[in-house]
Amino acid sequence: MPRISKSEEDRRYASVIRHLDAYKAARFRNGDDKTAVASALGLSPARMYRILSGSADTLTLKEIMTIANTLNISVPALLGCREERTI
Repeated sequence: MPRISKSEEDRRYASVIRHLDAYKAARFRNGDDKTAVASALGLSPARMYRILSGSADTLTLKEIMTIANTLNISVPALLGCREERTI
């Protein structure tokens, strides 16, 4: 049976989840709890887990920019874009 390809939006959301999950795991290894991790990301713990579980419908631009800034990566890198375009 052939695989159903993911939409570009699904791939970008999955990239955000991968980055957040890696960040959360690293902070947990350092002894931080979920409240501290969410606070560092500028999110509530409930919002962070909705995003990580894939149950959040959308991410706001502010959330994306705050997460990218906290992780010290660019927005295109956070979204898993193959190349960064300059304007």
